[in-house]
Amino acid sequence: MMNVFSSVDLSKSLELSMKLVDLNVAKLTTIVKAQTAATSGFVELTTTRAKAATEVKDYDGLMGFAQEQTEMMQSNVEKLITDCKSSVEDTMAYGKEVQEILSQSMK
Repeated sequence: MMNVFSSVDLSKSLELSMKLVDLNVAKLTTIVKAQTAATSGFVELTTTRAKAATEVKDYDGLMGFAQEQTEMMQSNVEKLITDCKSSVEDTMAYGKEVQEILSQSMK
């Protein structure tokens, strides 16, 4: 019986598979680092704001704290929008890279 795979060169397929693996590892590493930084920043912000809340002693202090919170919320929403736009751009770039690698397998 003839071995069907004896004439098939799998080196190109393996090379493309490794390119996909490398791309995925790099992308996941970037995502994990970004999430770790975001989580650390959130923990720090929460701790700082909780401490500031405990320092409120009167009505004026409460109003000042509320104003700071409002400003901070606006800033955080703006950062979230910027981060989301960046994430969409990164995802689209990733998709293009995957398509390029897969199109190489068609050649």
